[in-house]
Amino acid sequence: MSVSRIGPERDVRIRKSEHTFHVKVVVLRRIMTGIVVLIFMGFLVYGIWRTVTKSASNERLKCSVCGTTRRALHWMRSWEDWYCWPCKEQCIQAILNTLIS
Repeated sequence: MSVSRIGPERDVRIRKSEHTFHVKVVVLRRIMTGIVVLIFMGFLVYGIWRTVTKSASNERLKCSVCGTTRRALHWMRSWEDWYCWPCKEQCIQAILNTLIS
């Protein structure tokens, strides 16, 4: 009879350890989900903050050389300004001519 007592007690201990392991897994999943949600919310708040703090300019973009608003404008990072394609080519040619001569 002592053998039959050991069997069920052992099963109870195994079930308890499996239950404890399952609880740990569930808690870790919830923590990881919480971290992912916090990161996502941070990106969302940061994006909204960046959008709200931008200055709302009613003025249309103009070429810094000829002042046109009708052509497609290109941002020139090196000159930190907007240029239409013909003016951009003229500026590049002027720089190249200066460097060559």
